This record gives sequence, C-alpha cells and structure tokens, in this order.
Amino acid sequence: MKKNTLNKLALALTLLAFTSCKAKKASLPSATTVPPAVEKPSADQGELVNSIQAKQPVFNTLSIKAKADLKINNNSNDVSMAIRIKNAETIWVSVTAIAGIEVARALITPDSIKIMNRLQNEYTRKPFNYIYQFTSKQVDFKAIQGLFTANAFPGTLTPSASIDSNEGQIVVKGKLESLLYNMVFNSNKNLLKNELNDATNDQKLNVNYDNFGVVKDQEFPQLVNINSVANNKSIAIALKYNNIILDEPVDFPFNVPKRFTVKD
Repeated sequence: MKKNTLNKLALALTLLAFTSCKAKKASLPSATTVPPAVEKPSADQGELVNSIQAKQPVFNTLSIKAKADLKINNNSNDVSMAIRIKNAETIWVSVTAIAGIEVARALITPDSIKIMNRLQNEYTRKPFNYIYQFTSKQVDFKAIQGLFTANAFPGTLTPSASIDSNEGQIVVKGKLESLLYNMVFNSNKNLLKNELNDATNDQKLNVNYDNFGVVKDQEFPQLVNINSVANNKSIAIALKYNNIILDEPVDFPFNVPKRFTVKD
C-alpha cells in the first residue's frame, strides 16, 4: 500500500469513518435471522418514535471482527478489521492486510483522534473536530459509534420528524440544522438505510444495513455499507461482520513505539 493510501485508510475508520454477565458470542453469518414482523406502524407518531427508539441497540461494550472492502477515491483495498467500542467513550479499530500484518490502528474518543501508520512508522494525533473536513459538524462521537450498530443519527428520532409508512417500511425524514436526513426502517424497526445530506457544505453520508441477526436478544446488522462524499473526497467501506461479542470486557491497546515519527 502506498503511504497516502494507508493514511486515508486509517482516517476512513474515524468517519464511520469502537459487565456483569458473560456475553453470548455470535459467529455471524450463522446468527439467527430476524423474521419479518407483522406489526403495522402505529397511527400515533409519538408512540411510533418511542417504539423505534426501543429497538435501538444498547450496549456497554462491543467487539466486532469483520472483513472489509475499503475504497478511497475508487482505490480498493481488501482488509480485515477489529472494532472495539466502549459506549460513549472509546472506539478502537485495527486494520490488518494480507498475511495478518497490521497496517494501521486508530483510537477515537469524543475529544481526539489518534492514528498509527505501522507501514510508515508514523503517529498522527488530531482533535476530534478534524473529521469535519470530511463530514458534517452534526456528526459527533455518538453518531460515528452508531454507524457500526445501525443506531439512528442522534437527534433525528423526534415527534417533529416526518414519519410515514410504505409497503411495510417506516420512513423518517427531517432536518437537523443544515443536515437533511432520510432513514428507512423495516417492519421490525431495524434501520435499513440512513441518508445524511449537508447541501450547505456539499457533504453526503449514506449507510445501508442488511442481514440482521440476534446477539443477546438484540438485533445487529451483519452487513454494513458506508459511503461518504465531502470536499471532492469519497470513502466507501463495505463491512461483513464475522463475529460480535456484546458486553464483555475489552481493552484498547495503543502504545506508540519510540521509533515512530509524530505528526500533528
């Protein structure tokens, strides 16, 4: 991988593009498939919003292993990814290339973004607001965390949103400051599509979810496709989850070797 491509690969991770009882492990594609629900959306909009909110995945910690196809400006790379999340606090991502060699590692908190480029022996640290070069300012830490779990964008599930049903699906539309959003849920109230458009800043983020499975009585997608376009830069990440572990202890190792060059 070329240096610039690897740096963009690691940065793409920041945009996406991470207990009291033993968690149940799911080797996902064999996870239980969620059957279509027969329930029709309630006529009461507030009740419907509450029912969608109730289906949002909830966790303290989450560990995901996935295969990924990463495309930056149409340059494609097939990698493996390990994603670990402590709710509202930390997202840790490791990218491994062919032969099991780790090429990049990212650590994201609500305050900062840290990236290790192992091929070039470089360490980059940025404030969290660095991502606003690539996406809307309404995208906060919780929003990035939710991209991996099919959680709705923060602040969008409100009774003031436009809510309609179409052929068994629920469509939620609205505006959050300069950000237009369009979300589609299935009859089980799982998020299938999340379209975010900030026309003022020429930024778009589209996420599609599919093949939901059950992990500890909660429903998580097994296929996640994230597409971001901003400032003439395009990033696409197609994730296929192989394994999900919910609410087990996780660690976030991020020790920068002394030989690494620090870049601010």
